[in-house]
Amino acid sequence: MRVSRLFAARLRSQAALLLGIATMIAVMTAVLLGAGGWLGATTEAELRALLIGDTAARSLQVQTRIPEGSAAQAGHVSAAEAFFVERFGDDAIVSLALTADVPVRVRWTITVAETGLDADRVHRLDRGFTGLERAIADARIAPRGVALEGALDTTIAMAAAELAALGALAALPFLLAGCMGWLALWQLARLLAGARAQERALLRARGLAGTQSAVLGLGEALLLATVGIGVGGTVAMLALGALRGADGMRATATAWPAVLAGAVLVVATLTVGSSRRPDTVTETASRAGRTAALGVPILLVLAAVLLLWQLHLHGAAPESAPAPLRAVGLLTPFLALAAGIALGAAFLPPLAALAARGAARNLGLPPVYIARQLARRAAASTLVLAVTAAGAAAAVLAAAYVGSWEARSSARIVANLIPVWWVSAAMGLALALLAIAAVVIEQLRARRAEVGLLRALGVTPGVQARMRAAEVQATAAVGAVLGVLVGVAVAVLVIPELVRVAVPGDSASPGPARGAVPETVTPGIATVFDVPALALALGALLIGVVALAAAQRRAVRAQASVALPDGGAR
Repeated sequence: MRVSRLFAARLRSQAALLLGIATMIAVMTAVLLGAGGWLGATTEAELRALLIGDTAARSLQVQTRIPEGSAAQAGHVSAAEAFFVERFGDDAIVSLALTADVPVRVRWTITVAETGLDADRVHRLDRGFTGLERAIADARIAPRGVALEGALDTTIAMAAAELAALGALAALPFLLAGCMGWLALWQLARLLAGARAQERALLRARGLAGTQSAVLGLGEALLLATVGIGVGGTVAMLALGALRGADGMRATATAWPAVLAGAVLVVATLTVGSSRRPDTVTETASRAGRTAALGVPILLVLAAVLLLWQLHLHGAAPESAPAPLRAVGLLTPFLALAAGIALGAAFLPPLAALAARGAARNLGLPPVYIARQLARRAAASTLVLAVTAAGAAAAVLAAAYVGSWEARSSARIVANLIPVWWVSAAMGLALALLAIAAVVIEQLRARRAEVGLLRALGVTPGVQARMRAAEVQATAAVGAVLGVLVGVAVAVLVIPELVRVAVPGDSASPGPARGAVPETVTPGIATVFDVPALALALGALLIGVVALAAAQRRAVRAQASVALPDGGAR
């Protein structure tokens, strides 16, 4: 059979599952790219409203006494022009006017250029305005003194402080949602590998080489990634074009490096996950795997403690800091979450085995069987616990960030991150449920023989169905509690430090002194949780898990009922 015909036949054999994977990739791309584009366009609009216009807060006038004599005056103007060009470049518009006062003064009016207004330009302007009066004196272009009017320097300083806070926080919700998407995609790839177990064995028996199989898998992954990301990106761009016009489409187009990196990750995940051997898709953890399961959380905990120490020691670094220091503010909450969840997941199998030994002495079959299956099938149980904990922790962090920033109503630019957090949390919960559903479907296929064996031993379909549903519900319940505890701990430890890079004080408080960088450490900031929204998110997660357990219960009952002579179920 030709490779092209075989490729088409493979696509048709699992068309429904492949369509589901492509749809998930498209939805993830559309949501993440759309949220990022919306945040960029909205931030640019906020900057325009804050910095562009004919008011005292949006301009700064520099007045100096003009020297006597035409030659001296021409030299003064040339020196001042060179000074402002060196100080601001193309980021600001500096215009010259002479006053009618006696003696005559020269007035330089500084405004912000309207084109290309973004965070980088604001930070460059902030550096240009910092210490401007002293710099003018040092440049010897105002030998008779200088007078400053207007508040553009203060406005720029406050905008730069908010943008520094936004830069320290913005990547975190996208990173959390992306990791949840990767977990769900990996589990779907494993599900695809299990569904093609017989097909893979048949093709190998007919002489399909390993290289040909790898090429087929890579081609399938490329097709799914191209279709999913292409459709999702198109939907995001069209939606933002309708909502935000050309600014929205331009903000979406600038995210192509992240899209390219996501495409590479999607292709690699699908290729590796779907090419696993049939006998390793549902295997239990080996001794090396159990050792790694304990070693990785310990390393994550040590890394999280180190970053927390650095964060409390130095604070969240502004955009002008070196990249390694800026990464501390982003990686600290992420690594702390990963460490807590990985530590809880690593202890689930041994605790389940301990519970099984204790239950075997005094309790009946259901609790013993459930605990033993959780310990024996460590890969599936820890995955359910991890994704549930991650979804719950994402919801807790979203509620903490939203509540903390809503308590500081003066932070207009950073407030644009609030809907992004909730979109990220909602997608994280949906992806967690999708990953759990993939685990449930995989276990329904892999444990058919177990259902028949239990039925032969006299375990009724109803009891089997209840035990299997209890496995998912118990693991998800532990994961949800773990996620809430870890999320609250990370929020309390990290948010006060990250929020300190925000606007220095409330809108009613006086602004910073002219030419001074605004204070970036504001005392008295506490973590505030949006409790109603958090309860709604956790309730949705609970309802989703219960619905999945109910579907699994019906499927297991149907499998076990086949073994009954009368086809009934008890």
